Parts: sequence; C-alpha cells; structure tokens
Amino acid sequence: NSDDAINLAKKRYIHKNLSFLKADATSTNLDPSSFDVIISFETIEHIENQRAFLSEIMNLLKPDGLLLLSCPNIAWSKKHNIKNEFHFREYTYNEVRNLLSPYFKFIDIAVQYQISGSLIINTNNKSLGKINFSFNKQLITTDIPVCFIVLCSNSNQSSIIPILSTTKNEIYDLQA
Repeated sequence: NSDDAINLAKKRYIHKNLSFLKADATSTNLDPSSFDVIISFETIEHIENQRAFLSEIMNLLKPDGLLLLSCPNIAWSKKHNIKNEFHFREYTYNEVRNLLSPYFKFIDIAVQYQISGSLIINTNNKSLGKINFSFNKQLITTDIPVCFIVLCSNSNQSSIIPILSTTKNEIYDLQA
C-alpha cells in the first residue's frame, strides 16, 4: 500500500531536499510551477482520469519543465495475454503521442525491450565502478517493446539516448 511504499522510500532514499507525499495524482494541492522535472514511471495507466492527471502535471511543471513518463505498450500486453486489473488504459505508440500532444510541443518517445543474458561480477570487488560490455540485438527476447518512455517539454527539444542500466538496489540484491 501507499503508506508502506512511503515508509520504505524514507528509509532507502534520504536527502535533505527529498520528501514523500501521498496525494491524489489529479489534484495534489502542491504549488503551481514548482517542478523543473516530473518523473512518472508506470503511473498513468493506473489513473482513471488520465487527462486530469496530465493537467495537474502541467500545473506543477515550470514553463521550461520536463516530463519523463513511461507506460506499458498494449501490443506487448495483448501478445502475452496480460490483462492487469489495476490498469484503466494502456496505449499504442500513436495513442501515447496523441495523448501528450495537446500538452507538450516536444515529445520524444523511446521504446523499452526486455533482454536476456547474464552478468558475472566478482563479489570481492566492493567498488564495482563502470562495467563495459557490448550489446547484441539477439539478446532482445521479444519483437514488441514492453513499454514506452517519453520525454516531453514545451521549451526545448530533448531526446532520449539508448541506455542499459541497473539500479543500486539491484546491486544490493546481488550482494545479499
């Protein structure tokens, strides 16, 4: 539930300018134009009134602010016969663009694929640093992207560059 997620986040992510809030995503009561960047990963599909959600984001973003949003690709869900009972709506590529275009001048849509493979790390080396490797397209496990990742702005045209990443928590999981 939300309270458990907030308590875990407070323990894991500590910074002087970081706080956590439980609120209605379509009406947060936060100060208008108070955010440079809003990140909304795997959120919009859980909100029934998605246009109200986007209107609230527009209210919260500074005029030159950025929205980084991700959402599931309905084509992937259909191919794998996945129906998430908590999703009000999933989108195609064109539907994502059409949903966001009334709000943003610049929209850059990237796709996220699942990949398979393994990474072997020497656990004696506690400072992992950067790990370099080459990527082979054959590692992609499906021909359909799982998600769309969208960078939106009204003041500049930003673009998403290809990236393969892991989180710090996944590294902790490896060491557990």
